Amino acid sequence: MKRYLIIFLIVLISLNIVSYLYFDKVYSSNTQYYLKSKLKVIESNYKNATDIFELYAQLIFINNIQTDEIYHIIRYLPNASEYEQNNIRNELYEHILSLYKVLKQEVSVRQMHFHLPDGRSFLRMHRPEKFGDHLFDVRPLVKIANSKLIYVKGFEEGRIFNGYRYVFPLIIKNQHFGSVEISVSINALAEYMKKLSSSDYCFMLKKIIVDEKVFSDEKSNYQTSILSPWFLHDKVVNHDYCTNTIARILEKIKDDKNNIRTLENSLSLSTAITEEDKTYTAEFLPITNTLNNTIAYIFSVNEDPIYPQYRLNFISNLMLTFIGSFSFLSCILFLIYRNQYIRNQNIELKNQVEQRSEQLNQSLEKEKQYIQLFDVIEIIRKKILLNTKLDEVLQFCVNHFTTIPSCIFSIISVNLDNKYFFYSDNCEQYSSNKKLICEKVSTLMQSLDVPSKKQMVVIDNLREEINLIEIVDALEECKIKQIIILPLNQESPLKHIGNLFFFTSRIEPCEEHEQQLFNELSKSISSAIIIESKK
Repeated sequence: MKRYLIIFLIVLISLNIVSYLYFDKVYSSNTQYYLKSKLKVIESNYKNATDIFELYAQLIFINNIQTDEIYHIIRYLPNASEYEQNNIRNELYEHILSLYKVLKQEVSVRQMHFHLPDGRSFLRMHRPEKFGDHLFDVRPLVKIANSKLIYVKGFEEGRIFNGYRYVFPLIIKNQHFGSVEISVSINALAEYMKKLSSSDYCFMLKKIIVDEKVFSDEKSNYQTSILSPWFLHDKVVNHDYCTNTIARILEKIKDDKNNIRTLENSLSLSTAITEEDKTYTAEFLPITNTLNNTIAYIFSVNEDPIYPQYRLNFISNLMLTFIGSFSFLSCILFLIYRNQYIRNQNIELKNQVEQRSEQLNQSLEKEKQYIQLFDVIEIIRKKILLNTKLDEVLQFCVNHFTTIPSCIFSIISVNLDNKYFFYSDNCEQYSSNKKLICEKVSTLMQSLDVPSKKQMVVIDNLREEINLIEIVDALEECKIKQIIILPLNQESPLKHIGNLFFFTSRIEPCEEHEQQLFNELSKSISSAIIIESKK
């Protein structure tokens, strides 16, 4: 049973290890899929936001920029002197200012910026005093729009602000006047995305981009990110929320070096964080520039009631597997134990039956032996009544005794005027030893106490009898284990007239009623000898 218990424990542990590995893989797969799906939601919302603002930009450009009024203001711009350019710039600014204010208020337009064909800044509606700087080296979108005369869009960091920019080549009446850029801030995109998902968003930009492009006096618009000194947070985008409200959660994200390594390698990131018994999920969407290089991240951190359910399901599956496997294996172990118990009971019952059968057979054998002895006694008595010769009676006895189970051979010695021996017929096979055996056994009988000559003597330990030392090997060779000696006596007056020897292979002692039969046998034979001696 101990072996089955060890097997039970090994199988139980093995099953639960396998189930743990399986459910852990399922848990990991499900959580990864869930986190990726949340990242895809942000990606989709970001695309929807840029698409809707692109539609606004196109409408603004078609309806308000590429018009006869604008053409009338800038028609002399290509050949204008610096003084004339200043006048055109001022006129253009005054003409668009009211529109710019409305767009800034209503549709979150952050910048409206006019560029000359050679890439120089002509008019920044958000900073009209700053113009004339060359942009081709820092603004790839401006370069593409003016060199290829195509519409382009994308995220770029500018000299003052970053934003998602829609750059249109300004071509009126087949004349190229440069380009115009309509851009929206990341904050505008974040607010629109919030309407789609009810989540707050933060924005951080790589520090190296700000250092390379932004005017020194405009760098105060940025603050070092909690996550890494290599990123800067745009103060315009949810400043208090991103730097205070979720600060502890960002610190938790920062503690995991793998997260920071992922961000610094410009990869997307979706992760789960536990803070004060609450679970939060954070999704970081990479923002790429015109050259498809990641230069910024827009990200969201939210308390998530769904993510912990995966862990609960994982634990529940493990518990159910353990309970199920334990119950199943316990049933099997119980059945094995029950079968073993029934088998043991059957074996025990079989042994009891065999033991009882053996006892019964032994009893039957003894009964048979008793009947045989009793028959001999009756036959002796009949032969005496029929005046049968003594030699014939005694020879009949020794031969008939060998039919008794375990009796190898028997001998009767008679001491009257002479000493006579009567051997059973099967003694012939022991002819070389029978006379020596009889003499030694007789000597042993003579050495016994007088009372013993009236009683049956049973010799069990043959090697312990000194008088049998010379013949013990011969006895063992004949497979003799026990010698039963019945004294033949004349009762009145008491006289020892001989012995009856049973040489047997039995080892069990004689029972009381068996001794009574032997005594009756001894009396019957003694009576036959005495009667014959008186004739």
